Order: sequence, then C-alpha cells, then structure tokens
Amino acid sequence: MRLFSGKTETALVVAFDSTASAFAFSDAAGPAGIEGRLVPPPRSLSAGCGMAWRGAPASRESVESLLAAEGIDDARIALLQLK
Repeated sequence: MRLFSGKTETALVVAFDSTASAFAFSDAAGPAGIEGRLVPPPRSLSAGCGMAWRGAPASRESVESLLAAEGIDDARIALLQLK
C-alpha cells in the first residue's frame, strides 16, 4: 500500500483561532451546501485552536459568506497546495 502518491492538489483551508468557531462553521457548512471537513491545520498555516476546515477552492465565496453570516471573525482563509 502506498501512503504517498506524490500528487498535489489545491485546497481551500480555513484556520480558526477558537474551537467554538471551528465547530460552529463546520455545523453550518453542511446545511449551507458547502462540502468539507475539519482537519488538523497544515504546517504552513497556523490555527490558534489546532483546527482547520478543508474544502474545495471553488467554494471560497460561499465560505466567506457563511463566515460573515455566522459572525465568525477569527478565521483565516488560504488556498494551499497540499500533498
């Protein structure tokens, strides 16, 4: 079994400063039709609470709108090349 295929992909990553914000966003994303999941933050992006959310790059506008609608202002959004 190969653990590393060598392929990279672009992902939208949202890093949070608080666990409450991470869970609030994750809980709201599904019903809003935004696919993604909570993950440990990549090394290149720090998250104060040690949690990040990963989704498709095409969902950036929807993610930004949902963050604003939920009043989550402690999040940072980045497009990252991940292996």
